Amino acid sequence: MPVHRGDARALSQPEGAFDRVLASRLLMVVPEREAVLAEARRVLAPGAFCSSRSRPGSGPVRSNGLRHAAREIGDTARYVEPREEHYFSAAAFRTFIASQHWASVAVWEANGYRYARCRTMTYDDGS
Repeated sequence: MPVHRGDARALSQPEGAFDRVLASRLLMVVPEREAVLAEARRVLAPGAFCSSRSRPGSGPVRSNGLRHAAREIGDTARYVEPREEHYFSAAAFRTFIASQHWASVAVWEANGYRYARCRTMTYDDGS
């Protein structure tokens, strides 16, 4: 699976370029999470999926996944540890995820995380 590097608020890829976007804990550490979610939605093709994971509660920043992503794209020199995480309540996470126009949204909790899987509209959905 290729990894694309870019500003998550303004990706260089065209609208509808991807069939999957994975935002695992990303929305917890970026300061402009609304812009990031909107941009993820923009680059998804019709019928494509966005998956997100967020930790409820508080605790130390666990950055192994972020550090691994930086290594994958060969950019450990510019990798910056996030200073804090944004924790969503269950209702806030559901509301935040639903702020974009999705054909379907599933939100659930398991293993200490909140998950969301969203599918974009297709022409059959009436988009």
